[in-house]
Amino acid sequence: MASMRRVMKGIAKERDALRRFKRPKVRAAQALLTRQNHNVIIKALHVDRDKFVTAEEIAEARRVAIALRPLFDEG
Repeated sequence: MASMRRVMKGIAKERDALRRFKRPKVRAAQALLTRQNHNVIIKALHVDRDKFVTAEEIAEARRVAIALRPLFDEG
Protein backbone atom coordinates (compact mmCIF):
# COMPACT_ATOMS: atom_id res chain seq x y z
CA MET A 1 0.00 0.00 0.00
CA ALA A 2 2.78 2.42 0.88
CA SER A 3 4.51 1.98 -2.47
CA MET A 4 1.22 2.49 -4.30
CA ARG A 5 0.64 5.75 -2.39
CA ARG A 6 4.13 6.97 -3.32
CA VAL A 7 3.49 6.21 -6.97
CA MET A 8 0.10 7.93 -6.87
CA LYS A 9 1.61 11.02 -5.21
CA GLY A 10 4.25 11.13 -7.95
CA ILE A 11 1.58 10.89 -10.63
CA ALA A 12 -0.42 13.67 -8.97
CA LYS A 13 2.67 15.93 -8.83
CA GLU A 14 3.39 15.27 -12.50
CA ARG A 15 -0.24 16.03 -13.40
CA ASP A 16 -0.15 19.30 -11.44
CA ALA A 17 3.11 20.33 -13.10
CA LEU A 18 1.62 19.75 -16.55
CA ARG A 19 -1.52 21.72 -15.64
CA ARG A 20 0.55 24.68 -14.48
CA PHE A 21 2.51 24.55 -17.72
CA LYS A 22 -0.56 24.67 -19.99
CA ARG A 23 -3.01 26.76 -17.98
CA PRO A 24 -1.65 30.31 -18.45
CA LYS A 25 -2.47 30.34 -22.16
CA VAL A 26 -5.94 28.98 -21.54
CA ARG A 27 -6.58 31.45 -18.71
CA ALA A 28 -5.50 34.34 -20.93
CA ALA A 29 -7.81 33.16 -23.72
CA GLN A 30 -10.71 32.67 -21.30
CA ALA A 31 -10.30 36.26 -20.18
CA LEU A 32 -11.08 37.26 -23.77
CA LEU A 33 -14.43 35.46 -23.72
CA THR A 34 -16.44 38.61 -23.22
CA ARG A 35 -19.62 39.93 -24.78
CA GLN A 36 -17.65 42.81 -26.30
CA ASN A 37 -15.23 40.48 -28.12
CA HIS A 38 -18.14 38.33 -29.25
CA ASN A 39 -19.72 41.42 -30.76
CA VAL A 40 -16.46 42.31 -32.54
CA ILE A 41 -16.42 38.94 -34.28
CA ILE A 42 -20.14 38.94 -35.10
CA LYS A 43 -19.97 42.49 -36.45
CA ALA A 44 -17.23 41.46 -38.89
CA LEU A 45 -18.93 38.22 -39.96
CA HIS A 46 -22.62 39.12 -40.06
CA VAL A 47 -24.13 38.60 -43.51
CA ASP A 48 -26.10 41.86 -43.42
CA ARG A 49 -22.88 43.86 -43.01
CA ASP A 50 -20.79 42.19 -45.73
CA LYS A 51 -20.65 45.31 -47.91
CA PHE A 52 -19.96 47.71 -45.05
CA VAL A 53 -17.27 45.92 -43.04
CA THR A 54 -14.06 47.93 -42.80
CA ALA A 55 -10.54 46.55 -42.86
CA GLU A 56 -10.09 47.64 -39.23
CA GLU A 57 -13.14 45.63 -38.13
CA ILE A 58 -11.87 42.55 -39.93
CA ALA A 59 -8.40 42.97 -38.42
CA GLU A 60 -9.85 43.31 -34.91
CA ALA A 61 -12.04 40.22 -35.39
CA ARG A 62 -9.02 38.26 -36.58
CA ARG A 63 -7.00 39.38 -33.57
CA VAL A 64 -9.73 38.22 -31.17
CA ALA A 65 -10.26 34.91 -32.98
CA ILE A 66 -6.52 34.14 -32.98
CA ALA A 67 -6.24 35.04 -29.30
CA LEU A 68 -9.04 32.55 -28.51
CA ARG A 69 -7.27 29.66 -30.25
CA PRO A 70 -5.79 28.07 -27.07
CA LEU A 71 -9.34 27.27 -25.97
CA PHE A 72 -9.82 25.03 -28.99
CA ASP A 73 -6.42 23.32 -29.08
CA GLU A 74 -6.53 19.72 -27.98
CA GLY A 75 -4.20 18.36 -25.42
